[in-house]
Amino acid sequence: FLFLVDWGMMEVGEGRVRSERGFHSGDVEVLDERGGVDNEGMGDDGVYAEFWSRVTCGELVQGSTPISIPSTCSTMEASSLLAEHDLVSALVEDVNAPGTYLGVFSYRTVVDCVVRQFVDHEHPISLVNHGLPHVLAGMQQPQQSVLEAMSTNMVVVGPDDTLWEAIKSFRRGVHRVSVIEREDPERVCGKLLGTLSQRHALKYLLDSQADPILANKWGRTLKDWNLGLSRVIAVPEHWKTLRALEVMRMYNLSSVPIIDVDGQVTGDFSLDDVKYILKREDLRLLWMDAKQAGSIIRNDLSFIGDHGGKDPFPFFAIHREKPVGLAAQKLWVTRAFRLWVVTDQKKPLGVLSITDLLRLVS
Repeated sequence: FLFLVDWGMMEVGEGRVRSERGFHSGDVEVLDERGGVDNEGMGDDGVYAEFWSRVTCGELVQGSTPISIPSTCSTMEASSLLAEHDLVSALVEDVNAPGTYLGVFSYRTVVDCVVRQFVDHEHPISLVNHGLPHVLAGMQQPQQSVLEAMSTNMVVVGPDDTLWEAIKSFRRGVHRVSVIEREDPERVCGKLLGTLSQRHALKYLLDSQADPILANKWGRTLKDWNLGLSRVIAVPEHWKTLRALEVMRMYNLSSVPIIDVDGQVTGDFSLDDVKYILKREDLRLLWMDAKQAGSIIRNDLSFIGDHGGKDPFPFFAIHREKPVGLAAQKLWVTRAFRLWVVTDQKKPLGVLSITDLLRLVS
């Protein structure tokens, strides 16, 4: 298991940390942010299929305003559109065939561009005083088409499909599916009704928590269900935000915890934080220590923790001894897709994601 720190690669497990400089003791088992244990097969598909089939995808996105990116956009224009509408990703629509979708453009592409442009710069004032359009315009390929940067991996459901159809994708780690009233089953075309995310499914769970099917799940702890132990890639707190982004880009992660020299989690940095920086065009945060940048962002956001107020940690965390129901509620109120699972000493054990909870009840 990999644990990234400033003094080299380290393998972590069994309460020991081995580095190139030998062994030292510790009680941290740092095990991939991609989610917890694989619970595929835990449940009875028939039972859960009925539970998730009580509502349609169309009902869940009713009233939303779908946003797509014209295929003639440059990456700069596409990124600005995402920032303007506070989106992480959007479908790319063929301007020559309205209602036909060619792929998905996401903030991961923006992260890749920002890292490539600035990772070797030492806090240049001429750059930090400009916003997102200037950043993207100054890249090596400023006129790169969104068609070159998008992914063609689209996951689509119909408005009459039940939530169960989306759950099948969510439990594989897909975060969002597009709801389209399709005109042609062979192509991704039709009326875009909205985007259905894992958070829609989480809200459905919370609204249904009195259902008997959840009774034996909600009250038991993460530990009872073997959740919260997973491989984690972390960065030291003195690293610059850009270096943290470089790690996220390298390992295709949506977030990383920030740790001190004792292995304690002191903060985190995520794709949502990148969106915050670029939307507010405060690029100075890119050259701050990752911990400091994350703290500034957290202080500007409202989030609730176990005690009904602010989270006791400067990051979203939970203990393995907490019930699954509390974890679900915390994921909802913090608007997070994952919680770091920590010991009483704030040492990381793993991560709990919405994907893990959906696997548990599907």
